[in-house]
Amino acid sequence: MPYSRLSDSEKLELTNTFKEQINLDRDLEKAKIDLALRSDFNLDDAFKIFDAVGRGYITAYELEDGLRALGVNFLRDETNLLIRHFNQ
Repeated sequence: MPYSRLSDSEKLELTNTFKEQINLDRDLEKAKIDLALRSDFNLDDAFKIFDAVGRGYITAYELEDGLRALGVNFLRDETNLLIRHFNQ
């Protein structure tokens, strides 16, 4: 397969995507720290939003339902990526 160079607009788009991902990761980490430091934070209660059946694990479908209940709508592919990321 021949090597193809990115156009200037593709380079800019790629750079902006990387910057956006870095900012999202930074914001997520800050939110996790802020949440963990709250005196009323209870991880078990938070997990029960997703594990409504009480099995101790969740499926992609349950994650989608829990996120939707919190006002966050993910596509199935995005949910599967989350599941794979946190199952590592």
